[in-house]
Amino acid sequence: MRLAIYSDLQLWRQTWQPPEVDADLVILAGNIDRGDAGVRWALRHFSQPVLYILGVSEYFGLKLERVPPSLKELCKGSNVKILNEKAKTFDQFRFIGATLWTDYRLLGTQVSSATLAAANCEEFRTIQKDRPKSHLPITPDDLIKTYIKSLKFICKSIKDARKEKLKPIVLSHHGPLPSALPPSMQSHLLAPAMASDLSEEIRSHKPKLWVHGHTGITANYQHAKTQILSNARWQPDGELNPAFDAGMIVEI
Repeated sequence: MRLAIYSDLQLWRQTWQPPEVDADLVILAGNIDRGDAGVRWALRHFSQPVLYILGVSEYFGLKLERVPPSLKELCKGSNVKILNEKAKTFDQFRFIGATLWTDYRLLGTQVSSATLAAANCEEFRTIQKDRPKSHLPITPDDLIKTYIKSLKFICKSIKDARKEKLKPIVLSHHGPLPSALPPSMQSHLLAPAMASDLSEEIRSHKPKLWVHGHTGITANYQHAKTQILSNARWQPDGELNPAFDAGMIVEI
């Protein structure tokens, strides 16, 4: 199976036309565009099945729900499937998806990193709590609770896939390892807003592949027995990623 992988296209900054790719499946690992614009873009540009992971920007102006109703309605009956605490099987592979926010523990600075993120990151002004008739903005505690729930789903889904003799592949927006961050960000106090350290979980559960976005890198490396992939177009500093591969195809 041939996978085309993209993340962090951030189409509100600059439009981008994907090349024709010989892929069986397209993976969009979040921050494609704001709100529902990324899903609309995917529907226009790809004929293959698309597995779409919601990034931070997809939630802008919406509630912190598993899948906001407006996005769910857009995808109904289409080739685009949103995976957030949901899994999808193709051939012998089980694709397990979640935004997988963060617990802010990456550097052992949970309180200070969460406080800094709340003061500086746009999601805390533009995403609303998942409460009926509420327009209150989310807090770091909301994201920590969502992260814990998503991580439990991922670990259980990997186990379930193994029981069914399927090869588990994890798709997330946030990074799963410190090495998912560019070197310039690895010790930054905001690094825990972008990635967590799931090295023990990866070693224990051994997914075949983990694809992520959000950290602004293009990477293909091995951690324990798991291949880690990322292919972001834009970096966290607002610059284009010079290593972005417009035609990235990975065969599994």
